[in-house]
Amino acid sequence: TVVQVKRAKGEACNTGKSPMSLTAYKKLCQIFIKSNKPEHIFTHCFLTLEWLLMARSENCVRSHVNHLEWQDNCLIIFFSHSKGNQGGINQNEPWHIYSNPLCPEICPILALAKYVFIQPSLLAGDCHLFPGDSQYNHFMRIFRDVLKENEAEFVKLNINIEDLGLHSAWKGSSTLCASGCTVAPPITSICLRAGWSMGTVKSRYLRHEVAGDQCCGRTVTGLN
Repeated sequence: TVVQVKRAKGEACNTGKSPMSLTAYKKLCQIFIKSNKPEHIFTHCFLTLEWLLMARSENCVRSHVNHLEWQDNCLIIFFSHSKGNQGGINQNEPWHIYSNPLCPEICPILALAKYVFIQPSLLAGDCHLFPGDSQYNHFMRIFRDVLKENEAEFVKLNINIEDLGLHSAWKGSSTLCASGCTVAPPITSICLRAGWSMGTVKSRYLRHEVAGDQCCGRTVTGLN
């Protein structure tokens, strides 16, 4: 009934916030990387991690410095607890994060490096990656302000800033990973990285493996 009313009135059919496109993500990161404001450096780092990890915001907020480490050519992070992993049974499964030297504005390693320069206490470890209270509210406030201040730039790209919101980055990166290329990573690896339930039987027998998550990590970083 609701859809029929919308069709009759010519109203938009979508509900909720839209997935953030790769174009919108790049534009936001371009704005942040050109700024030297500490709050923009923080937001740039938070946004790239939320995008790259295909993660809910609480995963980024709870990220701990002690759960980050380097392995071969990538940064890996472990999550001891998440919405889809309440019991911590997957806490030894690494999520892989790659650099993108071809597109520096969306490179999470560069964004993280800039953030560490303004938060040198992180190098001591034993603290959250984003220490402090209400860090997600802090991120969203800056995120919305930057969208409003640069609305004209997004209009040129045919992007409505009102369509971008709480879960847009998470939706956008998951969409890019699943259907943004013709050779997408395995759907099992995508579901596990995004924290999506696959059902009791599939979750029991289809488990995390490094190769699948590495493929997800490289794809969502924007690498060919």
